[in-house]
Amino acid sequence: EDFARALEMDPTTPQAWTSRALARGAWAAVKMARGEDAMDLLRASVEDFGKALELRSDAAETWVGRGQVRSRAGIAASRSGQDPEPWFRDSLADLGRALQINPRMADAWLYRAGSALIWAIHRSARGEDPDPRVAGPSERLLVRPSGDSLLHILARRPPAADDADVAAGLVRAIADGGGKAV
Repeated sequence: EDFARALEMDPTTPQAWTSRALARGAWAAVKMARGEDAMDLLRASVEDFGKALELRSDAAETWVGRGQVRSRAGIAASRSGQDPEPWFRDSLADLGRALQINPRMADAWLYRAGSALIWAIHRSARGEDPDPRVAGPSERLLVRPSGDSLLHILARRPPAADDADVAAGLVRAIADGGGKAV
């Protein structure tokens, strides 16, 4: 209600749209953790981020936020039997745009790697090629110090019910220095 009031007072403030998008995204994460449907909240969050970006398209943090929410929507879509591919593609596009604006933004690299990894796990679970080049024709998104792509390593083992948790753990390990984002 406070966000709505702030937006009524001044709908041209990107921060108000971004704040409401973040709140909706956080609430969606809570609902997802409870096993509840959160797609309406995720769609509303993406829409709010879009309005913020219409007002200020050079805000790398806003592109990252929308990319995160789209990745979460991909997970929610997959859990409900919907096609998650558009959500993951759009997530990677948003995170790529953030990196165009600020190539030194560690969060954008981290979330892009996480989104690609979760998408690859989903593809692998469906028996499809996990496609480690989802972000570009020659990019390898996750590379271990040994040079093996984590996406290829995951593709070699059977998918498990807790793969989304495994992916989150791998992304944290990469952030802590267990691998490097490229």
